[in-house]
Amino acid sequence: MKIQDRQEGAGPARRGSALVLSLVAVTTVVVLAASFSQFASSVANRQTQAVHRKRAFYMAEAGLSEAFAGLTCGKSGNVGSPEAPALFGDGVFWVEATELGPGVVRLESTGMVGTGRAELALVAHRGDASVAALGAFSEGSLALAPGSLVDAYDSTKGAYASQADKSGAALGSNGDILVAGELLYPTMINGDVTHGPDGKAKTSESVNITGSTGPALAATELPPVEVPELALGQPQVHGSPYPLVISAGNVGYESLTIGPGAEVIIQGPAQVVLGSLSVEATAQLTFDTSQGHVALYVTDALELASGSILTTSSSKPEDVIIQVPGETAKPIALGATGSFHGVIFAPDASVTVGKAFELFGALVAESLTFEGAARLHFDLHLAQLAAESALPEMLSWRIVELASASTNLAADPFKILDVDKNLLPTPSQAHADQFLKIEYYDFSGIYHVYKGSEKGFDWSVVKSVIYAERDGVEVQFPRSGTLKKGAIKSPGTAPVVDPV
Repeated sequence: MKIQDRQEGAGPARRGSALVLSLVAVTTVVVLAASFSQFASSVANRQTQAVHRKRAFYMAEAGLSEAFAGLTCGKSGNVGSPEAPALFGDGVFWVEATELGPGVVRLESTGMVGTGRAELALVAHRGDASVAALGAFSEGSLALAPGSLVDAYDSTKGAYASQADKSGAALGSNGDILVAGELLYPTMINGDVTHGPDGKAKTSESVNITGSTGPALAATELPPVEVPELALGQPQVHGSPYPLVISAGNVGYESLTIGPGAEVIIQGPAQVVLGSLSVEATAQLTFDTSQGHVALYVTDALELASGSILTTSSSKPEDVIIQVPGETAKPIALGATGSFHGVIFAPDASVTVGKAFELFGALVAESLTFEGAARLHFDLHLAQLAAESALPEMLSWRIVELASASTNLAADPFKILDVDKNLLPTPSQAHADQFLKIEYYDFSGIYHVYKGSEKGFDWSVVKSVIYAERDGVEVQFPRSGTLKKGAIKSPGTAPVVDPV
């Protein structure tokens, strides 16, 4: 009897099942591999775009840096444009400047690298002109009496008396300067005397001037005084034997009168606005700048009577600034006794300096009259501070946009903007054109003057700059290494006029 094997004929079916399972497994692996490949490609694309955006961020920062550096030397802040951006490496940038108010500008920089695009913005203050570097200066004619001493020192190097080198003084005027001396009362000016371009410098015997006595290149324009808007309190009359302390902060009075024997102390940091200030004989006005500087504005009348006392707690002239914004009914009287360390600026007022008044710092006014021998000691550090105040200051910074300009990784800024890379300007060439007036010496020592578009001027021929302005604003050159002191001197010869 033959018994049939139940497993006979099952082999082909089992082999078919295994083949199906194998195909499913292979298909699954292929799908997973394709998914992982697509995922890896997507991650790589995102990483590449992130790198491009980061590089675009730094490119936009480079644009802000270029525009901000331009502000330091009188440029407008506009660099390139979307139609002609500045080429920097394998990317581009352009910067648009917008004036927000007097002296305040917003710079918006756009940078592009690869597919990345970044836009950054900052707000800057252009900087302020300072008259402190003028030393002793008068808008009108100036005369020094016999026995006068005008010299200089550097307050960062210690006290005036401890310094052997007292050269570098600046005495100037837009008109004539008369310096008198006598055998028994010689006059010493340890520095330059600069009269107006149409004025003259006259000296008598027993006068020693160590520097130049040539004319100024042009008349010096004194900037106006900007007085803080403060509410003025009731008039103050102080005659008590106990000191009146004006605490730190912003304060204003219609007038302040300090009676004989009384004392008023102004503590810094402070801005004080007075309609008038009168310090009577034997009265004392003290500036306490141990915690900060003091800015005093006197709008109508200023009188420091003969025999009054004016003192400062610091020997740094930059700590105390007294400014008179307009013309006063009577000349400002500086008859106080003692040494005053500070800056006095009265662009539209006449100033009479008493014979007992000694100044360490700077004195600039519409006119200066000295009742006796002048004692003026110019602080050279003020020239450094004046140069720094002319530089722009960043007020704020922010990110406007970080994005990808295209999803196509093969794209670049030149394709996206449709510009020819070979025709794009470098950052230094991309600044907006301006009207340039420059007076300079070439490498042969010849004096030149150029007035016209800056695009048409060849800077490579300039050895040293005498004076320059862009769009009517004087240009500072921080890299020149020479601080401006006093009025700019005329070369004394007729210039070669460069063609436009």
